[in-house]
Amino acid sequence: MKKILLIALFSLAVMTTGASGQEAASKDGTDELTAEEPSLEEAQTYPSLKPEGWILGGYRFTSLTGSGVASPYEYLRDSWAVEGGLRVYTYPQRLALDLDVENEHDYFADVTYAYKDLVLFRGIDRTVFHNLSNVRLGFGDNTPSPPVFGYGEYFFARDTPDTQYGLTTSMNNASLRFKMPDYPFHIYFEGTLVHNGGDQQQNDVIGAAWFNAPLRVSQSRDIDTQLKTLVVGTNSHFGPIEIDYSHGEKIFTVGGDSTLYDSYLPGGDPTARNAGVYPHNEIPELSGSSNTIKLHTNYTGSLVGTATFTEFDNRNRDSGATADYFVGGGEVTWMPTPILTCFLRYRHKEADINNPSSVTITDITNAANSYTYQVKPSISSITDTLSGTVRYRLLPKVTLKADYSLEHVRRENAQDWNIPGTTERQVVSLSSDARITKDLTLSTRYTHKEVTNPSTNIEPNRLDEGRISVSWLPLPQINTLVSYIVDKEKRNSQTFVESDDVTIQQGDSRDVDREKILGTITFVVLKDLSVSTSIWYMRNKINQDITYEDLATFSPQLDSFVPYGDSAHAYSLGVNYVPMENLTLNASATYTISSGAFYPTSPLLLEPVSVASFSEIDVRETDCTASGEYRFKHGFAVGIRYKYSNIHDELDNPYGNIQDGTAQVIMLTATKRW
Repeated sequence: MKKILLIALFSLAVMTTGASGQEAASKDGTDELTAEEPSLEEAQTYPSLKPEGWILGGYRFTSLTGSGVASPYEYLRDSWAVEGGLRVYTYPQRLALDLDVENEHDYFADVTYAYKDLVLFRGIDRTVFHNLSNVRLGFGDNTPSPPVFGYGEYFFARDTPDTQYGLTTSMNNASLRFKMPDYPFHIYFEGTLVHNGGDQQQNDVIGAAWFNAPLRVSQSRDIDTQLKTLVVGTNSHFGPIEIDYSHGEKIFTVGGDSTLYDSYLPGGDPTARNAGVYPHNEIPELSGSSNTIKLHTNYTGSLVGTATFTEFDNRNRDSGATADYFVGGGEVTWMPTPILTCFLRYRHKEADINNPSSVTITDITNAANSYTYQVKPSISSITDTLSGTVRYRLLPKVTLKADYSLEHVRRENAQDWNIPGTTERQVVSLSSDARITKDLTLSTRYTHKEVTNPSTNIEPNRLDEGRISVSWLPLPQINTLVSYIVDKEKRNSQTFVESDDVTIQQGDSRDVDREKILGTITFVVLKDLSVSTSIWYMRNKINQDITYEDLATFSPQLDSFVPYGDSAHAYSLGVNYVPMENLTLNASATYTISSGAFYPTSPLLLEPVSVASFSEIDVRETDCTASGEYRFKHGFAVGIRYKYSNIHDELDNPYGNIQDGTAQVIMLTATKRW
């Protein structure tokens, strides 16, 4: 029904404003563009620029020791490489092309073509390879270890620890726009294709669940997914209003190992399923469509208005679950004086989520072993958000801004998930931007947030955040920037629920402290030598209650105010040097220290192996790059590029997922420019 209303609204607007536009255009039976009034194209002349281009050829030498995660987005195999670019501007046509191919899994292409302002095309392909971790679950290939918690749970590894996992992700986007000559009417098409392919590690707990010695299993999973989207739209000006209507379709398809199958042992519980081979971890196929109408007034004058209405229909093609959304909103901008601007926004969102009431799984070796399980109804919601902003230029070099937003969420079926039926969030912030002196700029921002009935245990009741940044140029050769962010969160109480929806504990507060510091300095040491350095620091500290089940008595246990902390320090240095006109040298180095752990106090979590050891990390990462290019006459050049990456686990934690690795890449290049 909403879709019909949207299309009807669009049609009515087109017919109404289109009629008035035709009447104005055909006044006295003549066009506004007459022979006495030359067109813009005839009145202007356009330069003819000489085409520019360049091409580079090279060869990449790579080496890897340990895990490929040391350089997560490099395909670490020797390969030929080619790069190139082309710029052609001969009115009325324009063409730009960029190409960068490092290997069969890492490449980039960008092509843009335009004919006058009537046709505009752009196509982009970005393909990258992602090295993934191989988490060791056992102490050898296919060798079970003794029980860790005395609960019949065994570690078990199907894959060798040396297996290198990785995914190739290809992201393709193309857009095409047509414009009517001498009138602002457009038709456009946009399409995307995202493909993921490769192997990744899949970790599961299989066996017969809690009643019979489950196994932790690692296996290789073949990934082959595609996401396709297509948007068709049109827009035009109708008097003082511009209207845009678009329709979109998307589909997510799955190949490879879309579903995994494993053998389950017979359970000691008579209500448990029989032994057999059952499916699990299915990746579902999805489809959806959307309709969107956007309207805005001319961006001239002191009053501007915009409105957007969107309807999404999504479907899980395997389970039959549906997710339908309607989002509508608008904004009014009012500028009563040049130094004062006011913004008022409203957004309404409806989420209608439905799923089947049950799901059935079947033993693929014996169809008689078929079991149906009940599924909780999904949460549907209605969200209304009202926000406003006032921006005031107090002085020519001082601007103040105040923001306020109020969000109200109403949920259906919330009681089935033990979360509040309503949540209200209020956010207020004050900020300033000041140019203290010619060379000193100061920016500040304070934000306060209040949440009534938070939806999850990790959402705070209150949040306070402060930001400050200073940019200073003490000398023409020195540029500095310092930024500091601190926020504190407070949750009044927490609620912990068992799987049977019984509240087992009411926890105390949850406190969160975060800090981020960034400092950068750039020195122009000589005319042809510049050095930049930076320091980045991040710290998180959380104190909260956690609950778990005593495996001996099967009774809930509460560990009060358990501290957790993590931090990261990053130091970087970069140098750019041009010792002579035809020689350029660059080098950079980054060193990062990351650490984190939490500290439970209950003896049941510390023996025989501390639960904290599974998340404790202390990692060092080093990244270095160096490059140089020497340019000959007639546009020829040769160069070299070097990259070094290292990751090291200081703890050598046998229960962690950090693996040591060192990767190096050297590329020799030859370039021709014209």
